[in-house]
Amino acid sequence: MDLTDKERQAITGKHNLADQEKRVKIKQLDLEVWTAFAPKKAEHNNSSIEYRCFCPYCAEDSKKKHKKERGGGHDLTAWVFQHANGDGLSFKCFACGTKHDRVFEFLGGAGSTAAENYAWKRFAIGAVGHGWYCPYPQRWKQEQEQAKRDRATHHKAKDERLKKEHQIAYALREQEALKAAEPRTPSRPKGSCGVSKEEAERERERFASRPVRRSQGS
Repeated sequence: MDLTDKERQAITGKHNLADQEKRVKIKQLDLEVWTAFAPKKAEHNNSSIEYRCFCPYCAEDSKKKHKKERGGGHDLTAWVFQHANGDGLSFKCFACGTKHDRVFEFLGGAGSTAAENYAWKRFAIGAVGHGWYCPYPQRWKQEQEQAKRDRATHHKAKDERLKKEHQIAYALREQEALKAAEPRTPSRPKGSCGVSKEEAERERERFASRPVRRSQGS
């Protein structure tokens, strides 16, 4: 799988930040999303509440929209607030009950381009996966799974090659052992028929010393 330049940059340029620094970065990312969805209209005296705003869902109702145009403060029924653990910001409207706990899900979750881009931004600061509200980017997980399969294929091929090499080496050792166990015929000097020179010489002398048998007619 080929990653885009932006995705590769997120991997190679990954920051090593402390958790508190990560939470500050996450807050900045989430504010970009929420202020585009529901712009800030007022502060709140509670430090855990980032700001108060109109609810875009309630504004679809003509009566609510009319009240909003009058500028009534009671129309600021929605809040953007921090999670208890500091992992990003949530949105909630106390009038219609709409609540978005996490930006990743608000942007469409897994399979959404916007959510995937958001996940890559959090990946770049090391704020995804276990212990965080945002999962790893889908393409990153696919890349890791493919790399895992490639490693498994490589190791399997290596194991098969080593197994075959061991089998061949074992067969060769067996052949050598069989050859070593076979009885060997003593080597003889060429042309000696198994008789040493000394023995041949003695036989010639013995033959020469034998009396000559004469025929009766001589």
